[in-house]
Amino acid sequence: MAKQRRMFRVAERIQAVLATTILRLSDPRLHLVTVTSVSVSKDLRVANVYWSVIGDESQRDQVAEAFEAASGLFRSSVASELDVRSAPLLRFFFDTTLDIQHKVDELMSRIKTEPSQDDG
Repeated sequence: MAKQRRMFRVAERIQAVLATTILRLSDPRLHLVTVTSVSVSKDLRVANVYWSVIGDESQRDQVAEAFEAASGLFRSSVASELDVRSAPLLRFFFDTTLDIQHKVDELMSRIKTEPSQDDG
């Protein structure tokens, strides 16, 4: 239980550090990017960072490239802020939660508007 609390605290701290670092960067590709969540491995060596951005697929690709290009800077920022033996490896992923929610909402509205087969 204590290990899970530590993992959660470390993940929250990484999220805060990354958000602050993104604001300080002058890379226009990271404009309007939100770090939605972070999950860390049990040994705290790997952190999966989930992000979202307003825009189309090309915008997402540009943001992914920006994260890749600045991954060393992000890792050093995290290392300087965390009290861990070594900075975790940061892996960046586009957060598909909003896309999935949008698709579910569309399906639900279609179900509501389509006549049921029992009505006929």
